[in-house]
Amino acid sequence: MTTRIKRGDIAKVSTSGDRFATIRREQRQWPTRRTPRVYSQDELRERRRHAHIVAYNGSFDLAAEIEGVLSPVAAELAAEPCPGSYTNAAETITTAVHALVTSVAGTVTARDARGKLDTLAPADRERARAALVGLSKPTAPVITREHVLAGTWVAPLIELAATYARPLADALGAVAQTVDGEPSALSQALTAELRDLDRAVLDLSRRIHRARTYREQNPRPVDRPHEDELDAHRKTLHELGIEATQ
Repeated sequence: MTTRIKRGDIAKVSTSGDRFATIRREQRQWPTRRTPRVYSQDELRERRRHAHIVAYNGSFDLAAEIEGVLSPVAAELAAEPCPGSYTNAAETITTAVHALVTSVAGTVTARDARGKLDTLAPADRERARAALVGLSKPTAPVITREHVLAGTWVAPLIELAATYARPLADALGAVAQTVDGEPSALSQALTAELRDLDRAVLDLSRRIHRARTYREQNPRPVDRPHEDELDAHRKTLHELGIEATQ
């Protein structure tokens, strides 16, 4: 009977000669680690929100992500009796989206300019890079109370992200992935920015839910000015000896 040698035992014996040729072939064929699971962008969003590790690649769509993050809370806000009272929260979300897109714009600009920067002296590269990144900063959309009341405040934010969706996807796709599917430095930076946006959206959602719960638990009393007036007329008739039939 042939005695099989475990992988851990190979280092303990001499593997020279034909006797161990089969073992060496088996060793080369042994699998390393499992192929990482591929998640959809919606699944990655949920993993990010639950503090799981997220690795973004060239299939990531920034505009679709902004829409996926903002659309649910925008629908909740539109259903509120006074959506204009949440304008400050919408402005906070706008700031978070602008910070995210600004970071993305700087990243893709620096990546596209690497060829130009390499021609400069080392002492000048950082100055040139900072200037290029500064020029790439997009203008922040102005969100007003009228936009919130009309329910149109999300569209400019999606449009802002759409400008950099393809360049960002190209940059993510160009980053080398590890065999374990671990996130790249670019993916980690993107995840951190998206989590800042998640927190701003969650704050608004919680405010809406608290207001809704308060209204449900404290319904407004029925407005009775008309009934009070009728009661006064009935009392007058009763004092005069006339019973009202209505």
